[in-house]
Amino acid sequence: MQFLIYDTDTERWTALDNASNRDAAHGAGIAAAQAVVRAGVGVLITGQCGPKAMDVLAKASIRVIEGEEGTARSAVQRFLGK
Repeated sequence: MQFLIYDTDTERWTALDNASNRDAAHGAGIAAAQAVVRAGVGVLITGQCGPKAMDVLAKASIRVIEGEEGTARSAVQRFLGK
């Protein structure tokens, strides 16, 4: 599994590998959230975010938009109002 990161300044996509966090026996959501924080994102658009991961993201002032479906591109376009 990967996180796709869209940079609104450069309009470029980058992939952040999340395989090691996904396979963790415990704390996978927290580790994934920490990876997102380290990547420096300002907004996370996702289908679902667990409460412990949400706490990590909130402490880093990352806005979380849940309930998204479809492609990453379409989710970003909806977010940007395009």
